[in-house]
Amino acid sequence: MSSKIRTRNTRYLSTISRGATLNVKDRAVNIINLYKEGKISQMHTAENIILKLLSSDGRPQKAGIQQYNNTIVKFEQQDPLNQRLEAKRTDRISKREKAASILGKAVKSYNRRKSLLIQCTETQNIDKPLTTVSFHLNTKSAYPQMPNPQDNFEIDIDYNFENGEPHKDTIFENMKNRLHLIILRKLTTLLDIKTMKVSTGCYFKFYKFEVASNSNEKVRYTHKQDTKIVKTKPLTVNRSNLGEITSDMIEKLDFNMINLKIEESGWRIQIYETIFIEAFTI
Repeated sequence: MSSKIRTRNTRYLSTISRGATLNVKDRAVNIINLYKEGKISQMHTAENIILKLLSSDGRPQKAGIQQYNNTIVKFEQQDPLNQRLEAKRTDRISKREKAASILGKAVKSYNRRKSLLIQCTETQNIDKPLTTVSFHLNTKSAYPQMPNPQDNFEIDIDYNFENGEPHKDTIFENMKNRLHLIILRKLTTLLDIKTMKVSTGCYFKFYKFEVASNSNEKVRYTHKQDTKIVKTKPLTVNRSNLGEITSDMIEKLDFNMINLKIEESGWRIQIYETIFIEAFTI
């Protein structure tokens, strides 16, 4: 409400209150002042109370006094209307800023986690029937003391080399959620180009140590290393099943790697190197 309208309404309330008797005059003035200050926001509320106070009939006047008492308790300590409106506006802005901040942090968190996991992305044959997208991972080796990667060489290594916890990057479960978002986004882009079947796979290194000799001070090992690849079967993907197929492929990839580790007895994961997707045009 504009100040001009409130001023005009205040004059009107003062005019109708001129005939107030002494026992209610102060009450009427208080109501007018509460309205003038904006603590009573609606002119109709103030007018209703004043008209009851001015009534020559005892019952309406008594009701007006009771309503006045309730109004004083309710509105006297209340901030003026313009301050309440400003507080609401500030609160709305604060909530929007908070929501934007939460969203911004989520995006930054996703981008940060993605940048930590993905070293670089390589897309091949985007316009061909078979498109391959490789996500080269920025993962860590199983143990900080892991020797330089070479095939079939002998090293002297502390017997306690593998004591303690391996690096968390060698646990595929830790990467699943991040991989889901990354693969989902890439498949969404590819669906704009082609109708397709998709499979996913992983390149990773295995290692194992074989005892070559023993001494009183240390054990001599032969270090062996091999690169493995695991893939899932191609599945038809479209926008309606995109999320479900992505989750399914990642779970099957995990399952296939577990089974491979069981079959390859004695070998252990050294590092996951690359996750890839193959998109076949149908």
